[in-house]
Order: sequence, then C-alpha cells, then structure tokens
Amino acid sequence: MKSRAVKIILLVGTLVGLVALVLTSCGPTVGYWRFLARTQAYYDQVAGACDILLAEHLLDMPCKLAGNKLGLLPSVLVKLSPSFVTVDTNAVSLLVGGGFDSYQVLWTSSGTNRLWVLKVYREGSPVRTVYSKSSEPHTPTIAQPVPTIL
Repeated sequence: MKSRAVKIILLVGTLVGLVALVLTSCGPTVGYWRFLARTQAYYDQVAGACDILLAEHLLDMPCKLAGNKLGLLPSVLVKLSPSFVTVDTNAVSLLVGGGFDSYQVLWTSSGTNRLWVLKVYREGSPVRTVYSKSSEPHTPTIAQPVPTIL
C-alpha cells in the first residue's frame, strides 16, 4: 500500500514538473529579459551601432546581413548573436535567436521630429520602446577619390 502511494506521488510530481517546464519554456527568453533590463547607456551604444550600419549601407539598401557577415558588425551587436540583420532606409532590424526563443530589436525613425526609437518585441509580448533620441536624417554621401602618393 505504501509503495503504491509513493509511486502515485512520484508520478504526480513528475507530471507537475513537466508541465512547469513546458510553461516556462514558452515564455520570453532569458536573452529577451536581459536585453530589457539594460541601461540607457547600453541602448545608446546599440543605437549608435545601428547608425553606423545605416551610414555604411546607405547606397545598397535594403541590405540583409547573415552568416559570416554578422562577425563584421559593431561589437555591441555581435554580442547579441543575431540570426540576421536587415538595414533599410529608415530602420535596422536584428532577429535574435530562433523559433520560440527569438525576439527582434528594431532601431527606426518614428517619422516625427527626427525622433528615432529602439524597440524590442517578441511574439505574444507587447512592443516595448526602450530608448529614443533625436537624430539627423541619414543622407547619402558621395565618396571622394583617395589621392595616390607616388
């Protein structure tokens, strides 16, 4: 009789543990929460790195960076380990993770008063604006030829 009660308790405990594991794995990832908990100074670095990408890819937008090209990103973006990055005329988008564990970081123009915003979102969660700043519009520049020294 005692052994049957022990077996039932173990079975119920195992089922409760499995249900808890499934429910927690469907929630936002640790990386998502870690990103949301960063400081404004960190978000400023991410925004600055995105501005660098906007300037570098001005003449070849839209541009998708993936694979080996991700290693060439500014270090603050490399540390996020994005799956791919898209650079377009008024936005930089980073997809971090994959499947249920993915979230998106978006640096984009709000369309008013030169205000740019850094947003984070994940399926099933509200879009969160974590940072904003006024910025000059990104305009194309024509590269000047470099003089050669003989």
